[in-house]
Amino acid sequence: MISRRAILLLCAGLLCPVLLRAQASLVPSDHPVYEWLARQRALGNAPGYSYESLPLTRGQIAALLASLHGLSGIDSALRKTYYIEFTPDTAYLRHPNTLLQGHDSGVGKTIAQKARLLVSEREPALAAWGDSSTNVTVNYRWGLGWVSAHDGLTRIKDAYGDGGFRAYATVERHLGFHLQWNNPYNAEGLQYDPQYGKTGDVVAGHGSAFFAQGFASWNRGPFEMDLGTGTLRMGLGAREAVIFRQFSPNFTWVRLQFTSKVVQYTFVHGSLEAPTNDVILPGGIISRVAPARWIAARRFQIRPDRRLQLAFTETVTYSNRGIDISYLNPVYPLKLSEFDNGDRDDPIWFADGVIRPVRGLELYATLGIDDMFSWKDVFRATGHRSNNDGTTKLLYQGGVSAAVRTGTDVRAEYLRVEPYFYTHWLQLNTYQERGFALANDVGPNADEWWLSLKQWVPWRGWVQGSVRFVRQGLNPVNLAGQTIDVGGDLITSRHTGQKVLFLAGDLQKWRALGLDVGLEPRPGIQTRVTYEKRTATLGSRVPNRSVLRLSLSLSFYPFTFLLRPLGL
Repeated sequence: MISRRAILLLCAGLLCPVLLRAQASLVPSDHPVYEWLARQRALGNAPGYSYESLPLTRGQIAALLASLHGLSGIDSALRKTYYIEFTPDTAYLRHPNTLLQGHDSGVGKTIAQKARLLVSEREPALAAWGDSSTNVTVNYRWGLGWVSAHDGLTRIKDAYGDGGFRAYATVERHLGFHLQWNNPYNAEGLQYDPQYGKTGDVVAGHGSAFFAQGFASWNRGPFEMDLGTGTLRMGLGAREAVIFRQFSPNFTWVRLQFTSKVVQYTFVHGSLEAPTNDVILPGGIISRVAPARWIAARRFQIRPDRRLQLAFTETVTYSNRGIDISYLNPVYPLKLSEFDNGDRDDPIWFADGVIRPVRGLELYATLGIDDMFSWKDVFRATGHRSNNDGTTKLLYQGGVSAAVRTGTDVRAEYLRVEPYFYTHWLQLNTYQERGFALANDVGPNADEWWLSLKQWVPWRGWVQGSVRFVRQGLNPVNLAGQTIDVGGDLITSRHTGQKVLFLAGDLQKWRALGLDVGLEPRPGIQTRVTYEKRTATLGSRVPNRSVLRLSLSLSFYPFTFLLRPLGL
């Protein structure tokens, strides 16, 4: 006699290919599965994965996980747990008319179901429903956090609560939705959180914040169209990408994308915030206005071989007008459009490549061009460039990523950002949002060596140690209190013909040691410990700093509702 469990698994197996495709909702670009998949690409297991264009849909992630074979040890365990997370739950089949996960007829059976859910490997959820073309999952989470920071003369020790909600859905296989929000409260130390610290509330000095990301997506075959308020990841970078970093402030964007085995084309157009002013209109009407700020990006990526990836990206930031239709043309170069518009915007080019000479080793490099007088300047040091060093502004990046089958990753990267890169003579066109960099946060007129050793562990977790060595030339202040602009400040530097001299100005040097531990011992129970200690070795304008952050997050379990009313 065939058991009920065998029938269930057989049905799940038959429907699994359909269910994998029926997941059109996007997964935020800060999810750790993306970095683990980058490790698999370095090992040669996922050559078609593009870590340089995120986010992906749940279905795309599930398909990548399903394609991984022959893994062993830690990678095999992680693949299994991630596959469970991104595969539609078989609970959909067992209780098609029940929304509360783990619910059954009768109190005793319900308690038993919830207890089994707690110790199982299934993803906990408040509500889950689905069939072969449509699925909906709703989840509640609550957590605790603690921050201890010593930043110059500032000392902070804070505990805080953190409630949240997440829902994602796919409708008729091709239309996806994702919404999540978090509400950390009662903590001055939120300013040191990589996400919460960039929200408008925290920037304004409030002790609480609302952090949310929402995406609507449509995909069919190789074509995809997304509308999102959240973060993107675009370009290369082991610590942070040089085009869009995953921990930049949220902004709203539209993305069109075509993906095949060889070619990927990505178009992004987004709106950015600007300072607001209160004005009085005729009749005494008070209105709050802000100039419009926009960013457009195009990335063309080609993979001619399993071991080689090449890409060219162009971006442009513009302001003080509505959406410029010339920047919506998907084939006309943004640089030419900027010339046609009177050379009043800020275009940047990025050329990058990744090569995997042997399994387990990736080499990568990026050349960024904010402005250039002669191609020969790429090979010349500042102080010896054409036009008396008054034009060319470049970015250089090179790195290596080594993945070992023991679950260990070793990465090293050098990044050099020359003066005035990411800035513009019109300040509203600067490459920033809410005062934070949209790309790597090292800043202009700076370079950085970054080394890390990361060990993945089976419980969807990791232990990572890192060290940074940074040099930056800040804008000096003379005896009269006047700032001398040498291109060392992302927000205030404006290039109006000054010489571009690397590390000119008030030179600062510092090193930073980092520790990052993340564990998920059971699905839905997440713990995180991060520590960073920054030590200045030259200069006094970058203070010594140490920040320790601890957090515990619980997804939907019955006892989370008991803790919250108690104020715990």
